[in-house]
Amino acid sequence: MTAIFISHSSADNAAAAEMKAWLEAQGHTSLFLDFDPEAGIKGGSGWEQTLYRQLRQCQAVIALLTPSWLASKWCFAELVLARARDKAIFPVKVQPCEALGVFSDTQAIDLTAEPEEGYRRLRIGLLERGLDPQDVFQ
Repeated sequence: MTAIFISHSSADNAAAAEMKAWLEAQGHTSLFLDFDPEAGIKGGSGWEQTLYRQLRQCQAVIALLTPSWLASKWCFAELVLARARDKAIFPVKVQPCEALGVFSDTQAIDLTAEPEEGYRRLRIGLLERGLDPQDVFQ
């Protein structure tokens, strides 16, 4: 089971790779990032079904908020499925943007103004939702 699903627009692959690296540095090993060569979508597989399966199985979704994420119908679909399945959702701003409508009921984490504080808040939020990297089994 994947513990954390990283939702991002393909226009923001660099930010997604950076988030994955940060999570791994915190000790998280059970991650899904669609373009990851080890745990991502394999060549020749049905990418849409893979995304749905990973969203069903994960414990939390980190949505990397950018103007591209907000404009993406696929990112919105990932959010809807995660909410329908009562997943922990962490909206994380990695570029300046306004996500008031989509996340009006969820406290966003802003990495654009004070990244250290944002990462601290994300780490605490993950722990509070039971995502301690020491407790996650692959």
